[in-house]
Amino acid sequence: MRAADRKFPIAAALIALASFAAPVAAATKADDKACLDALPHPDAEHAVIVIYRVPSLKGMAWTHHYAIDGVHRLELRSKQYSAIAVARGQHIVGVGPASHQDYQTVPIEAKAGEAYFIEDHPGYDLYTPDRFFSVDRDAADKALGSHYHCRASAAG
Repeated sequence: MRAADRKFPIAAALIALASFAAPVAAATKADDKACLDALPHPDAEHAVIVIYRVPSLKGMAWTHHYAIDGVHRLELRSKQYSAIAVARGQHIVGVGPASHQDYQTVPIEAKAGEAYFIEDHPGYDLYTPDRFFSVDRDAADKALGSHYHCRASAAG
């Protein structure tokens, strides 16, 4: 078989794959938009804590569990983010496995009408020290860009 004859089936397979992938990508963007619209926003009574998980090859398949004040509120995988409304006041945001969601914590002094951003940067594994920390809005906007997928937050 000539080299040119071998390239045709590969090219046909790639074209077929691309035609199936396009609607999936569009649906994902639409789903992200709907999810983003459904996330809570700061108001006169509540602040919002936005948590996003930085992509990392190692540990990508593991779900991270997040708690606020010791109550499970959210699960995220690599490249996902979500937002949780909280009452004003002191809160402790924690991350860890399902059995120990406060393995690493970040304190937040929430003011109504404000948004707070927490980056979960897994590094090599869930137990990497100093991988869960608060960032400012500019850093969060830069990190999130268009490469993350929204995940609806749990009620509570």
